[in-house]
Amino acid sequence: MKAFFPIISLLIVLASTALAQDESREQSGGLARSSAKPRVVVLTDFPPLDTSIDSGPAHKRSDPDDIQSMVRFLLYANDFDVEGLVASSATFANIANKQNIRDILNLYDGVVSNLRKHDGRYPTADHLRSITWQGRSGTYGRPAKDILGPDKDSEASEKIIALLDGSDPRPIWFCVWGGSCDLAQALWKIKETRSALEVERLLSKVRVYLIGLQDGTGQWLLDTFPKLFVIAAKNTWMGMFGASDLAWVNANIRQDHGGLGAIYPTVAMGTKPGVKEGDSPSFMYLVSACRGLNDPDQPDQPSWGGQFVHDLVRNHWTDHPAGDKTVKRWNATFENDFAARMDWCVKAFKDANHTPVARVKGGLERVVKPGETVKLKAAATDPDGNRITTKWWQSTEADSVAATLTIANSDSLDNASFVVPNEPGKQIQIILEVTDNGTPSLVVYQRVVYNIN
Repeated sequence: MKAFFPIISLLIVLASTALAQDESREQSGGLARSSAKPRVVVLTDFPPLDTSIDSGPAHKRSDPDDIQSMVRFLLYANDFDVEGLVASSATFANIANKQNIRDILNLYDGVVSNLRKHDGRYPTADHLRSITWQGRSGTYGRPAKDILGPDKDSEASEKIIALLDGSDPRPIWFCVWGGSCDLAQALWKIKETRSALEVERLLSKVRVYLIGLQDGTGQWLLDTFPKLFVIAAKNTWMGMFGASDLAWVNANIRQDHGGLGAIYPTVAMGTKPGVKEGDSPSFMYLVSACRGLNDPDQPDQPSWGGQFVHDLVRNHWTDHPAGDKTVKRWNATFENDFAARMDWCVKAFKDANHTPVARVKGGLERVVKPGETVKLKAAATDPDGNRITTKWWQSTEADSVAATLTIANSDSLDNASFVVPNEPGKQIQIILEVTDNGTPSLVVYQRVVYNIN
């Protein structure tokens, strides 16, 4: 780090805050961040921390990739309003046990005080324990007709109903890492006990990201609720496989990064040693939204959690033809981000790297005319005083124009431009990407949408 860090850091943080003075922001720990956060509930077939793939009793045998994903998820708990952690049916014994989740929260408790030096919005372990709920056992892989209906309620399904009944109008993202039984039971009960108008109102608050269809209720949700917002990832999640090898995991996660990193399993079922984390795209989709890359209500936009195609008839989304490649393209970027967060577990603010702050000047959705020259201007700073580089690029995967734009001075923060093609009624989407030269290097984005008049 540079000399005279306290003075430089203060000036940079003040400058970063000034970039967004017209937005509602809060000062939390070392960084200023937007106060609006996604509401998140995770449903996980979470095993014991000492789980084994090949040996031991059935209740101790499982794929440990949920442990990998939970280590990563907890490092992003500052970016979310975590509203529930659900222990769904897990292990070869098909048992749900919320104590397994509480055990990893004990390790989170050992690092959260240092995490809060970097961002004061990290929730306490006690808070996360208070919203850890028991799901039903014996449901994994079972058909919906056997695990939904009267007398099939769980602590988790009742808590989910209470969340949806609450006064907070923001949608709730349900990241489903295992079976969806407890969420489906909540929606079954709402459907059976509420008026049609109330059902429609409550379901409008639900956003579901399914990692496969791991019990029969996943397909039941798709068949029963055509208007329900569901991302059904059938193979996109495989883009996490092999994101980093074991040597990288040991150096950046497991060794000298505190108790939470040390528990990260070295291998999971069906993959080489290193990162598997097949469930992580469900929340990495939201992490990249917090970075400004994507609008989570538009799954056709590229994101760290993949890109998806709309059903057209139902409000459901499924894998893009590129499948797992829509996650793999970001592997280096989000692994750097993961490594930086692990550093936060043990390092002081001045010794770690933090995400740059960037803001496009003007609105993020605009109307333009064919032939118009659009100037691209932004401001950006880095909380650590690192050098930043800029790249403006066209998000051709998400916009609707046929033209491939030429962006003049695409590496200039405030002097880039492009000419609007003669395609009235179409849309252009431009990404501002700002990268620092810290260790590891970190990235922030903003997406600007131009509607051609």
